[in-house]
Amino acid sequence: FYVQTTTVSTVVFAFAAVFLVTLSGIKVIDDATDYDYDRSIGKRTVAVVLGPDHARTTAYVLMAAGMVTVTVLGLVGVFPRGAVVAPVVFGAVAALTRRATPTRSTELLVRGSYLFLAVLVAVVWFRPLS
Repeated sequence: FYVQTTTVSTVVFAFAAVFLVTLSGIKVIDDATDYDYDRSIGKRTVAVVLGPDHARTTAYVLMAAGMVTVTVLGLVGVFPRGAVVAPVVFGAVAALTRRATPTRSTELLVRGSYLFLAVLVAVVWFRPLS
Protein backbone atom coordinates (compact mmCIF):
# COMPACT_ATOMS: atom_id res chain seq x y z
CA PHE A 1 0.00 0.00 0.00
CA TYR A 2 2.75 2.42 0.97
CA VAL A 3 4.69 1.86 -2.25
CA GLN A 4 1.64 2.73 -4.32
CA THR A 5 0.38 5.65 -2.24
CA THR A 6 3.41 6.81 -0.20
CA THR A 7 1.13 6.95 2.87
CA VAL A 8 -0.24 4.56 5.44
CA SER A 9 -3.80 5.37 6.38
CA THR A 10 -5.40 4.52 9.69
CA VAL A 11 -7.59 1.90 8.00
CA VAL A 12 -4.58 0.18 6.41
CA PHE A 13 -2.72 0.19 9.73
CA ALA A 14 -5.84 -1.20 11.42
CA PHE A 15 -6.11 -4.03 8.86
CA ALA A 16 -2.43 -4.86 9.39
CA ALA A 17 -2.70 -4.89 13.17
CA VAL A 18 -5.86 -7.03 13.17
CA PHE A 19 -4.37 -9.58 10.82
CA LEU A 20 -1.03 -9.68 12.64
CA VAL A 21 -2.78 -10.64 15.87
CA THR A 22 -5.36 -12.97 14.32
CA LEU A 23 -2.93 -14.82 12.07
CA SER A 24 -0.47 -15.14 14.95
CA GLY A 25 -3.15 -17.07 16.80
CA ILE A 26 -3.68 -19.34 13.81
CA LYS A 27 0.10 -19.87 13.56
CA VAL A 28 0.23 -20.99 17.19
CA ILE A 29 -2.41 -23.63 16.38
CA ASP A 30 -0.46 -24.64 13.29
CA ASP A 31 2.79 -25.01 15.23
CA ALA A 32 1.07 -27.47 17.55
CA THR A 33 0.84 -29.92 14.63
CA ASP A 34 4.59 -30.51 15.00
CA TYR A 35 4.67 -30.45 18.81
CA ASP A 36 6.35 -33.84 19.35
CA TYR A 37 9.00 -33.29 16.70
CA ASP A 38 9.69 -29.68 17.72
CA ARG A 39 10.04 -30.76 21.34
CA SER A 40 12.42 -33.59 20.39
CA ILE A 41 14.79 -31.19 18.61
CA GLY A 42 14.55 -28.44 21.20
CA LYS A 43 12.67 -26.01 18.96
CA ARG A 44 11.00 -23.36 21.09
CA THR A 45 7.56 -22.87 19.60
CA VAL A 46 4.69 -21.53 21.69
CA ALA A 47 3.33 -25.08 22.00
CA VAL A 48 6.67 -26.41 23.26
CA VAL A 49 7.23 -23.55 25.69
CA LEU A 50 3.68 -23.36 27.10
CA GLY A 51 2.50 -26.90 26.48
CA PRO A 52 -0.21 -27.82 23.97
CA ASP A 53 -3.19 -26.88 26.15
CA HIS A 54 -1.89 -23.47 27.20
CA ALA A 55 -0.70 -22.77 23.65
CA ARG A 56 -4.18 -23.48 22.32
CA THR A 57 -5.69 -21.13 24.90
CA THR A 58 -3.13 -18.46 23.94
CA ALA A 59 -4.02 -18.93 20.26
CA TYR A 60 -7.72 -18.41 20.87
CA VAL A 61 -7.00 -15.37 23.05
CA LEU A 62 -4.99 -13.86 20.17
CA MET A 63 -7.73 -14.58 17.66
CA ALA A 64 -10.38 -13.19 20.01
CA ALA A 65 -8.26 -10.07 20.51
CA GLY A 66 -8.23 -9.56 16.74
CA MET A 67 -12.00 -9.92 16.59
CA VAL A 68 -12.57 -7.57 19.53
CA THR A 69 -10.26 -5.04 17.89
CA VAL A 70 -12.33 -5.10 14.70
CA THR A 71 -15.50 -4.62 16.70
CA VAL A 72 -14.04 -1.68 18.64
CA LEU A 73 -12.65 -0.11 15.46
CA GLY A 74 -16.08 -0.48 13.87
CA LEU A 75 -17.78 1.17 16.82
CA VAL A 76 -15.34 4.11 17.00
CA GLY A 77 -15.43 4.78 13.25
CA VAL A 78 -12.06 3.56 11.99
CA PHE A 79 -13.93 0.80 10.15
CA PRO A 80 -17.57 1.25 9.13
CA ARG A 81 -20.08 0.05 11.72
CA GLY A 82 -20.87 -2.95 9.54
CA ALA A 83 -17.41 -4.30 10.31
CA VAL A 84 -18.88 -5.88 13.43
CA VAL A 85 -20.28 -8.60 11.15
CA ALA A 86 -16.81 -9.87 10.15
CA PRO A 87 -15.87 -11.20 13.62
CA VAL A 88 -19.15 -13.11 13.74
CA VAL A 89 -18.15 -14.97 10.56
CA PHE A 90 -14.70 -15.83 11.91
CA GLY A 91 -16.09 -16.64 15.35
CA ALA A 92 -18.46 -19.21 13.88
CA VAL A 93 -15.56 -20.98 12.18
CA ALA A 94 -13.34 -20.73 15.26
CA ALA A 95 -16.08 -22.23 17.42
CA LEU A 96 -16.09 -25.30 15.18
CA THR A 97 -12.37 -25.83 15.79
CA ARG A 98 -12.29 -25.80 19.60
CA ARG A 99 -12.18 -29.59 19.89
CA ALA A 100 -10.58 -30.40 16.54
CA THR A 101 -7.03 -31.61 16.06
CA PRO A 102 -4.37 -28.97 15.40
CA THR A 103 -4.23 -30.00 11.74
CA ARG A 104 -7.99 -29.76 11.20
CA SER A 105 -8.15 -26.55 13.25
CA THR A 106 -5.45 -24.95 11.10
CA GLU A 107 -7.25 -25.94 7.90
CA LEU A 108 -10.54 -24.47 9.09
CA LEU A 109 -9.07 -21.35 10.69
CA VAL A 110 -7.12 -20.42 7.56
CA ARG A 111 -10.28 -20.73 5.51
CA GLY A 112 -12.16 -18.80 8.18
CA SER A 113 -9.57 -16.03 7.97
CA TYR A 114 -10.26 -15.74 4.23
CA LEU A 115 -13.98 -15.40 4.92
CA PHE A 116 -13.24 -12.85 7.64
CA LEU A 117 -11.03 -10.84 5.27
CA ALA A 118 -13.60 -11.00 2.48
CA VAL A 119 -16.39 -9.73 4.73
CA LEU A 120 -14.21 -7.01 6.27
CA VAL A 121 -12.95 -5.77 2.89
CA ALA A 122 -16.48 -5.79 1.46
CA VAL A 123 -17.80 -3.81 4.41
CA VAL A 124 -14.95 -1.28 4.25
CA TRP A 125 -15.16 -0.98 0.47
CA PHE A 126 -18.93 -0.89 -0.06
CA ARG A 127 -20.13 0.33 3.39
CA PRO A 128 -23.44 -1.56 3.07
CA LEU A 129 -24.67 -0.79 6.59
CA SER A 130 -23.61 2.85 6.73
